[in-house]
Amino acid sequence: MYKITKITPQEQEERYNVFIDDGDGERFGIGVDEAVLVKWQLRRGLTLSAEEWQQLERDETDRKAVNAAFRYVASQLRTEAEVKAYLENKEYTAIAEALNVLKHYGYINDQAYAEAFVRTKMRTTDHGPQRIHKDLAYKGVASNVAEQALMLFTHEDQLEVAAKIVTKQMQKHTGSARMIEQKIVEALQRKGFAQALIQEVLRLYYEPPDESVEWQALQQEAERKYERFLRTEPPEKAKQKLQAYLSRRGYQASAVRAYIKELDSIEGGTN
Repeated sequence: MYKITKITPQEQEERYNVFIDDGDGERFGIGVDEAVLVKWQLRRGLTLSAEEWQQLERDETDRKAVNAAFRYVASQLRTEAEVKAYLENKEYTAIAEALNVLKHYGYINDQAYAEAFVRTKMRTTDHGPQRIHKDLAYKGVASNVAEQALMLFTHEDQLEVAAKIVTKQMQKHTGSARMIEQKIVEALQRKGFAQALIQEVLRLYYEPPDESVEWQALQQEAERKYERFLRTEPPEKAKQKLQAYLSRRGYQASAVRAYIKELDSIEGGTN
């Protein structure tokens, strides 16, 4: 039997020292959280059996896990998976109990977390829904929960974000219309937009350079590359390599041939 002889507060708030006499004189028995103290109605003179004392110890262990979880979610929203991983790392055993308590009081709610996460990403980044979905999966959010939250990211919102990316890429890149379009597609894919939306935004917002602008870009790029090829190759071989290079860069075949012909004319050669 364990008879409580006195209860004193600890320096740590809402913690108490419980002293007992189990037949060998008074000694320190256990430190408990205030919630455990209230639950058990611990007081001086109360006597507990060995089984009750063991249950009291288990309840205190459970409460430590709950308190640790509360502290972890106090600074920011967390997913259930994040809290579980945190408690496992701290080697708490009463993890399920702690998770249940936090969910009961609304401190863990993966749906609310996912919706807040989507709103934040929409407001602060240019990420598409596929990338946001991946980020939520990394946080441990179930796929169906993430998909429900992503309904907040409407088709119109996605088009608006993607259109800005298209404009930015058009300003950033020069060269052939095909190459610029490929750069735009790659950027949108990296940001996490679906292929169908990429094609739609290209149709609506991509304005390929006109022929004169593309011809100027071809000339500038070809001049730099041809000079480099001439360092290691004779002129005819350098032209062959230049023609292949310009074709890979997405310039129209007719424009490439015209430039090579122009180059031949300047050099007094024939194609």
